[in-house]
Amino acid sequence: GVIEQSFTVTVTGSDVSQEVNVAPAFNSTTVTEAESGTPYNYPIRTSDADGDTITVTGETLPDWLSLSAAQGLVVINEFMASNGETLADPQGAYDDWIELHNPTTSAIDLGGMYLTDDLSSPKKWEFPDTTLSANGYILVWADGDEGATPGLHANFELSGDGEQIGLYDRDDHGNAVVDTLTFGSQESDVSKGRILDGTGSTVTLETATPGLANSPDADSSRAAYVLSGTPADEDIGDHDVVLKAVDGKGGVTEQSFTVTVIFANAVPEFTSMPITDVESDVLYSYTIEVTDADEDEVTVTAETLPDWLVLSSDVGYVLTGTPADEDVGDHDVVLNAVDGKGGVIEQSFTVTVSVYTPTPNFDGVGQVDFSDFLLFASQYGKTIEMDLDFDRRFDLDKNGEIGFGDFIMFALAYGSS
Repeated sequence: GVIEQSFTVTVTGSDVSQEVNVAPAFNSTTVTEAESGTPYNYPIRTSDADGDTITVTGETLPDWLSLSAAQGLVVINEFMASNGETLADPQGAYDDWIELHNPTTSAIDLGGMYLTDDLSSPKKWEFPDTTLSANGYILVWADGDEGATPGLHANFELSGDGEQIGLYDRDDHGNAVVDTLTFGSQESDVSKGRILDGTGSTVTLETATPGLANSPDADSSRAAYVLSGTPADEDIGDHDVVLKAVDGKGGVTEQSFTVTVIFANAVPEFTSMPITDVESDVLYSYTIEVTDADEDEVTVTAETLPDWLVLSSDVGYVLTGTPADEDVGDHDVVLNAVDGKGGVIEQSFTVTVSVYTPTPNFDGVGQVDFSDFLLFASQYGKTIEMDLDFDRRFDLDKNGEIGFGDFIMFALAYGSS
């Protein structure tokens, strides 16, 4: 016995879309390098074509990393340390700038946070009441014009020879490190920034994008999770990370990568104390001493020098020069020590030049007497151009030779004593 059952199954487009679930996707570029002692942050961006709510979990994480909802995350996203003609500030000046980015879904209050160009001085410039919108960007002008309006103007400038940038949390949060970076020598009108925004290493950008996404193909999704932590020296090496994005409807996507922890570069240190006083017509000489804990080769450059000073490096680094009477006054000096690996430190001081006034009391004992005359006689007739042992103490009229004019001045002083 045989019987047959015939029927038709009709598949419609609307039914297909309801039945097929699209798995979520990771849209963020992984951050694969970290420095010991420096905070690591990876803002995680995901998307789901079905609009499903996505949950991200850490399947494999090293002990020093933790996964959490992205709240209050701000990154140093782009900077330009030598702005010649790229972008003028609201006052019309082409100053250095720093771009901050909020890759999260919530606005962040920057008020009370700190920005600095010296990681050893984290509270250099404090943000006024400022809100950084969700997925937003904001520029800070590093021009030393603190208080200028409109715009945010820090009380420091960036060095094109290399420096540091640090963002630190408010006092009531213990001034915790939010984000830092160290950079080397910069080209004029060339910026460096993160690709994609808020993630990854800082790279040279083909086109500066202040206040905008660093890549035209940047994903517009916002970070809902962040992977963060601070590795220690004992964490140096490779660490496997596996993240899982789940949409609650069976859709699962993994993101696997390796984070390599490297030893943090130590910043050079000036160990010499600058000489800050000199008399006119007297040789100034300051031997500069620097050290580097990593034993990197350190280069010293002069950012600011008066015309009468020269920095030489024939045998070590020495700052020398002889100021004239017209140089009397204060002179700013700024030196930079760079280790070639992004470590930069600055030494700033003021050299005060005072007028040199010779005195006939050459031996400095009692009054002007016969012993001073004998000293004077031993130098009589010498000139600064011809005699290596020319002693300027005896050039009373400061004309470069010890002659009759000096004798008259000495005789008058000798006769009155």
